[in-house]
Amino acid sequence: EEGLALFDKLVDKANNTLDGQKAFKLYDTYGFPIDLTLDIAKEQNIFVDLEGFNKHLEMQRQRSKSTLTVVFDLKDTIGLALKDLKQTEFVGYDKFEDQGLLLAVLDMDLKNVNAVKEGDSAYFVFDKTPFYAASGGQVADSGYIHSDNSKAFVEDVFKHLNKYFVHKVKILEGEFKKYNKYTLSINTARRKDTARHHSAVHLLDSALIKKLGNHVKQAGSLVEPNRFRFDFTHNAKLTDEEIKDIEIMVNGWIQEAYPVKTTIMKIKDAIESGAIAIFTEKYDELVRVVEIEGVSKELCGGTHVKNTGEIGFFKIVSEQALSKGVRRIEAKVGMAAYDYVIKLEKTLNLVLKELSTNIDELPKRIVELKQPSKEALKSFSFEFDQAKLKKINDCNFYVDFLDGDIETLKKYGDTIKNSAKDVVVVLYGKFKEKVYIICMVGGDCKNYFNANAIIKKICSKLGAKGGGKELYAQAGVNFDKFNPNAIYDQSLYL
Repeated sequence: EEGLALFDKLVDKANNTLDGQKAFKLYDTYGFPIDLTLDIAKEQNIFVDLEGFNKHLEMQRQRSKSTLTVVFDLKDTIGLALKDLKQTEFVGYDKFEDQGLLLAVLDMDLKNVNAVKEGDSAYFVFDKTPFYAASGGQVADSGYIHSDNSKAFVEDVFKHLNKYFVHKVKILEGEFKKYNKYTLSINTARRKDTARHHSAVHLLDSALIKKLGNHVKQAGSLVEPNRFRFDFTHNAKLTDEEIKDIEIMVNGWIQEAYPVKTTIMKIKDAIESGAIAIFTEKYDELVRVVEIEGVSKELCGGTHVKNTGEIGFFKIVSEQALSKGVRRIEAKVGMAAYDYVIKLEKTLNLVLKELSTNIDELPKRIVELKQPSKEALKSFSFEFDQAKLKKINDCNFYVDFLDGDIETLKKYGDTIKNSAKDVVVVLYGKFKEKVYIICMVGGDCKNYFNANAIIKKICSKLGAKGGGKELYAQAGVNFDKFNPNAIYDQSLYL
């Protein structure tokens, strides 16, 4: 439903079009497959600028290649700068704050320097750190590094060679010098919220397997403080009933407050004990196993709650196709889930108020609204006027200016096509402050005329915006920019 709402929000309703940039936004930002976008658009008679989508997709691919090169260059350069440095000890599983010795300071050109001062950005490496580095789908911690006279904000943390925790920082106060000790303090609230979401990922994984079957395998994840998304193998859209059952299962495990235990094991022993591994990942000989007794057991280096009760509340926000045979669930837990439900409740209450109904009667009210009233059906009357048919290049054209919105024009257009058969229909309709334009090509006229080409010509001449396909296209323009006398100029349609 959220995906459909996003689709509806991005569509240009005046022209019933979805431009390429917005179609790409649905794909890139919200994980909405272009095939699904095209299917929905077809059902709603909406034109999608596929050429524009492909253009933005190629631009992203080029950017990705460039970014990948930069990242590898960055890590290669850092690797040289950190050569022979002591491996960073991660203490963040047990501590949110600790003292660390600053072993390396790199400026933004990745050159080793002895000190950085207020206003500078830099990369720090310590002998130990409580800051989690982005990995396994979980985002990095943020927080501060400080002393009595200095303070830096930690923007990002990443691992290099699985040995060094590299902190990208912005110096807010004072000066930082190599080989001095500093206090490293993570954002505790952010960490706890991230841990809640990560533990919920494990619960969801188990629930999906129990509900859908052992074919379910993790195909990717992203864990953030206010949401997570989980990609998994499955060939069908989840039904509303399946989603409800999964939510009940996960919330039941949360309510039981099962302890979450971690153990360091040999990889072979961990797999033999039943721990789930992602086989596209590379693991060390010793691995960390996160177990929720009787519910879940997985190899995982992420941060987690001490017991499932800390998660609070679990709510699925969306479920959709990611690619063939792969689905994606986005969900929220804790206060993020509560805030989401409150938002839904506010929207529901607003709808109930506007429709003057209650929650029990709402479904019936919606059905009534979707059905046209008897008065509306009576008011729709259109008589085909044979005299308005004009020959243009040996094809019948029916051009007229009427009162009505895009839906009214479509009804009129269908009536004309059914009456005249071989005809090109171009209708202009004034509704409020807009003029809507449709073009329909019927019968043998499709061999000579293209609705999209005609609409594009009209748009260029009259300042409208729109598009479509060979047999149907539409556009719109503000009434104050429209010249009604121009619509009968045959050059518009040739």
